[in-house]
Parts: sequence; C-alpha cells; structure tokens
Amino acid sequence: MRLITWNCNMAFRKKAESILKYSPDILVIQESEKLEQEFLNNLMLQPNQYFWYGDNKNKGMSVFNFSSELSLTELEGTVENNRWIIPFNLTSKTYNFNFFAVWAMNHRGNQVIDKVRPIYRTFKGYSDYLTVPAVLIGDFNNNVIWDYQHKSHLGSFSDLLQLFREKDIYSCYHEYNQELFEQENQPTLLFRKNAVDPYHIDYFFCSKSILNNVNRVLIEKHEDWLHLSDHVPVIIDLKKANAKQNMESKVTNMIERYPLKDAGRTMCVFEKNGKYYGHILKDRTDKEPAKILFETQKFSSLEELKAEFTPREN
Repeated sequence: MRLITWNCNMAFRKKAESILKYSPDILVIQESEKLEQEFLNNLMLQPNQYFWYGDNKNKGMSVFNFSSELSLTELEGTVENNRWIIPFNLTSKTYNFNFFAVWAMNHRGNQVIDKVRPIYRTFKGYSDYLTVPAVLIGDFNNNVIWDYQHKSHLGSFSDLLQLFREKDIYSCYHEYNQELFEQENQPTLLFRKNAVDPYHIDYFFCSKSILNNVNRVLIEKHEDWLHLSDHVPVIIDLKKANAKQNMESKVTNMIERYPLKDAGRTMCVFEKNGKYYGHILKDRTDKEPAKILFETQKFSSLEELKAEFTPREN
C-alpha cells in the first residue's frame, strides 16, 4: 500500500500528473481546489473514492482512494474548529485502521481556545480513535523548534508528540531514520521556496503495530518540486499486514525526554530490542539549534540508564 501526502500550493489540477505518476493508493493533497467529477474522470489514475474539505473552493484538502481493494469510511463525530483533521476508517483484506488526513491551519481557521492549541485539542478530542491502530498523515504545520512560542498554551508540538506516544503512535520518518525531532536531515518545506528557510512539518505518524510494516520512507528532493510547490511529497510504502518481515533493526522508539543535571543538556531515551540508551543533546539557544553531543552505551533497564545519567530535580 502506498500513501502520499503533499501540500501542492494550490492549483492541483495543473499539477496532478506530477504526483499521480507515483501510483498512490491513498493520496492526501493540502491546498487543493474542489475537483469536479468531469476532471476526476479524466485523470491518469481513476479514484475509487474522492473527498474534499474546506471553506474556500479554491483551497482545501483533497483525499483520494485509488485502490479498488481499499475502502475509506468517514468516522462520526467532529471536533470544533478542526480545520482540517478528518478521521476515516481504512479497510482492506489485510489492513483495518483509523486514518487521519491532516492539514493543520495553525493561523487562519484555528484559534487558541481556553489556552489550548488547536491541533492538540482536536487529537485529544479524537482520543478514542487513537486507541486502535491508526495512521495520521499530512501537513501538521509544526515542529518542536517552535515550542517556545507556545509556553503559555497547552498543546505545543512536544505536547502533541507526548499524546501520541501515550497511544503508542510514532513518526514513521523519525523512527525509520533514527533521527530526533529538531534534528531532521530532510526538510519537507522550503518556506516561500527559499532554501535558507527549510523546515520539517509534514509527517506520517502511525501505531507501532503498523510501523513494523513500513517498507520505505521517501521525502522527495526539493529541486525536483520547487517549480510546483514549496512542499515536497512524503511517500510511505506499507507491506501487506500478514507479510513476514523483520523490521526490528530499523524501528527504535524514543520513550522519554528529560533535562539532565548539567545545565543546557537534555537526555532523549530510546528503546530497541529490550535495551535502553540515550542521546545527550546540547539544548537549543536563540543562536544555535539543538545538537547531539553523544550516544550512551546500552542499558538493561531505564532505571539503570537514569542512575548513570541523573535527571535534573524540579
């Protein structure tokens, strides 16, 4: 199964063939106009299902299902002011999981309510849909680098990641590539097509049970897409759910993050194959991003690691 998300920067009808040549089964397009049936009938791939969400017919979110073996069913219940986080149930012969198409409009259309950030509020409201296997894909418009802007509000990106971890949901890109948030080597956005403003804000999150079936994670090259959009596609290939695989060597879960006794240092704790280790970071400052200083040895338990690398007392 191939899933793709791409913020097309509007006028999708002029750009459709560029992404459809990748043969997606599920395709989520942010900043897409509402497409007429006549246009859909003439696409190089015929959608089995098409959904569109938005306030402006020229700029919303399109969700396509191109596979006759898959079915998307919209789930009941909406969270107030959730532009645009749409829950579905996806079923096939080998998969059954909840699927969220995401275009987080953090500025327009979304306002802080009761000091809670909008995307956190929305996923908290959809909490029951996250207790079963789930996939969340799209433009989240956020990263931990902007946490400092939301200190007075609940729902920073780190708060959202913690909410996901409590549901055993992880970022496919970060787990697959063993990279930390804020340390991404591959940006998904060149803001306003400017190479000096690279950000990683488009994600594929999934439950651990699905993460083990990830076959490939691909973020396209900006030089191939800048003539179309300041975002690049994020492409995920899943194996059949009943296929034999051994992904343990590629899947590492960050289970905790805590400040160390040494000022300006943070520990990120990982678990892999029953062993625990950490990355010690030099914290981000106004002048420099966070940096990995070194990786610890492996420990048999989290308690042993914390005994060696003591958390800072509150």
